[in-house]
Order: sequence, then structure tokens, then C-alpha cells
Amino acid sequence: MIIVGDAADDAVPSAQRAGLNVLTFGPDDVLANLNATPSEAAVLLTGEMENRPDLVAAIASTRPLRGSGADAIRAVRDPMVLTTLPAFEGLRFCKTKPRFSAFGRLVRRFASPRLYLVKPVDSFGGRGIKPWSSGMRVGPEQYVQQAVTGTPMAAVYRSDGWSSVLLGVTEQLVGEEKLGADWYAYCGSIGPVALEKKDRAALSHLGVVLTQRCDLRGVFGVDLVRDRAGRWWPVEVNPRWPASASVLERAGAGALSAEAERSVAVLPEAEGRQYGVAWRVEDGRRVERFEAEGVDRAACYWALLDRAGVEQRDPAEAGSV
Repeated sequence: MIIVGDAADDAVPSAQRAGLNVLTFGPDDVLANLNATPSEAAVLLTGEMENRPDLVAAIASTRPLRGSGADAIRAVRDPMVLTTLPAFEGLRFCKTKPRFSAFGRLVRRFASPRLYLVKPVDSFGGRGIKPWSSGMRVGPEQYVQQAVTGTPMAAVYRSDGWSSVLLGVTEQLVGEEKLGADWYAYCGSIGPVALEKKDRAALSHLGVVLTQRCDLRGVFGVDLVRDRAGRWWPVEVNPRWPASASVLERAGAGALSAEAERSVAVLPEAEGRQYGVAWRVEDGRRVERFEAEGVDRAACYWALLDRAGVEQRDPAEAGSV
């Protein structure tokens, strides 16, 4: 398997567990090296490739993809796509405006500019996200999205262009100063998150609608916020292998192996042992990857920090790992 992207290490452990031989390339190196790889080797896309549909199209002209094609990526990465989805119990959709001129009338209805974020269209891992403030210019490569208070989450799906299976949900670690991450920067995941039947119904519906509307294939992720009322707010779709997938695989969800693609197994409803992945971040870039597990969320979190060499509180307070 050929793994391509700025976050190839998100998928390497899963590919190795599936018994695959792995080659990895960055986005700027892959085309120059494809001819030296086996012609039957499939390509798996990882982080940042969602912003390179033209490159994906070039790769797909010579190698099979294990995931969505260029047209599907363009469709689902449109900032407005989530605003067009049908209503469903438990789901809410953020107000989103692609240009400042259309946004000006909306913000006057609210007293606080903190309710909105300015986001790059080609953002990856939370880079470049800023709070909107009065007078801020919003360029053609940016858009404005309603901010939601709650817990950052990620749902992971496996799809075939028509149907999808919800593999599970993880909590995202965002803006963790202990790991060197800036305000909105993603730096890890812990899961699986326990879901009630109504949560699973809402998130399964979201995956099917996105799959059918945009022809999504393979494993993909949706970043969400779960608010205090338990409602799910999708904020972005990542039509490639998400970091959370490897966490869910360790918890028992099949994702990358041939056997997993033929199965419909999902994680159990009850939350049990927790698994995590995290990165130490320097100057906005991931520099070192860590995995850990624990008897619960707190134990897993502190185990990740321990792997990262972060000074922490008494481990006994977090439980045994």
C-alpha cells in the first residue's frame, strides 16, 4: 500500500496490522516516485490530501485509490455542503457564509463576535482558524462559520459511494498546551466514545447522506462538536483516512483490512477501555507521535502525556494504566 499525505503516520500502524507492505510519500514527492512502485499497489490518502484534489486526480490516473476520488473530495470540501443537508433529530448545522459581504448582515444580529470563526478553505488540523472580530477582512480562500461550545469529536465511517457504516466516535484533543498545540490545533484523539442509540442513529444518518450526496468511498471522518444538550454539530468533513480510525481499530472496529471492508461490525454501546493517539507539536507541526491506553478516559489522557514526557500530576489520581 502507498500512503500519501502530510500525516502518513496516521495510517501506517493500521496498514501494518492489516499485514500490508507500506510505502509513504509526502504530497510533493508522490508523483515523482509512483513509477518506482508496484502498479497494483493501492493509494491511501491521509491528512492534507483533502486540499489537493488535482493531485488526487493525477494519482488516480495511474494507481487505484483506497478512498474517495477527486470529484468527491471537491464536493464534500465545499464549506457550504453541510448547510444543505436535511434536518435530523440530534443533528444541528452551523451557520456558514463563504464571503464577508454576505456575512455582514448576519453578525449584526448578535452582540458578541466570538460566536463566529474565520476558517481557511484548505485548513488541515485546525491551522489558520481565528475568531472573527468586527472589521476583520475575510478573503476568497476563507469562510465564516458559527462557533459552537462543547466537546470536539470525530466520527469515522467506511463507505462505498451509496451506504456507510459508522465505525465509532473519538474525542479530539484540541489546543492542548501541554503538547505544544495552539488554540484550535488538533493534537490527538481518545476513544471510543460511548454512544446511545439516538446518537448512533443521528451520526449514521449523517454518514449515509454525505456518502450518497458526494459519492464518498473508503474510510472518512467528520469533525463535530457535541454541545451540552447532547446535540451533534458537524463542522468539517475529511474525505481521507482520519487519525481517529487507528484509535478505533485498536478498540476493535475494523477499518483497513480486506476482512473489515466486508464486515459491518461496529463498536459496542458501552464505553470500556480507552485508546489514544497524540502528537507533540512544535511551530504548528507534528514532531512526534505517541500511543497509549487506559482503564478510562482520564487514565488514557495522562498516559499519553507521560509518553510525551509532559510533567503531570500524581498518576494515582488518573487511575491505573
